[in-house]
Amino acid sequence: MSDDGYRNHDWSFRTITNKDSHDILIGQCNRYNIPTVLHVYNSSIPQCQSFLAVFESYASKHSAKEGVPIQYAKMDYTPETSFMFKFAPNQLPITVIMYGWKWARTVTGPEIGEIDKVVGEMVREYQAAGGPLPDG
Repeated sequence: MSDDGYRNHDWSFRTITNKDSHDILIGQCNRYNIPTVLHVYNSSIPQCQSFLAVFESYASKHSAKEGVPIQYAKMDYTPETSFMFKFAPNQLPITVIMYGWKWARTVTGPEIGEIDKVVGEMVREYQAAGGPLPDG
């Protein structure tokens, strides 16, 4: 078995716009154990819009943590995406931090310090579990 799916993964910052792009992101996270951070916001809420810039800056500076590459994505809460989350628009932003199908945490609100703390926790859990899954 090889880990080509992990090594050949496109690590660029992604924008989730519909169920298909969401399913691809989550499918890769689960199949290859890819550390993933998905930020869900509502562009019509000023607090969400201003925090999005903070999140994007954080993501650009933390594409890897402790040597572990991290996949970042953002998703605007729109009619095409709202059914995928059980949150009301006024509860946003929500940031989901996960790897594989066994570990996930959610940070509610514009809390970059808390996001960073949970990303660190994810990386430690990921390293303890042995890293990427083999492609097979």
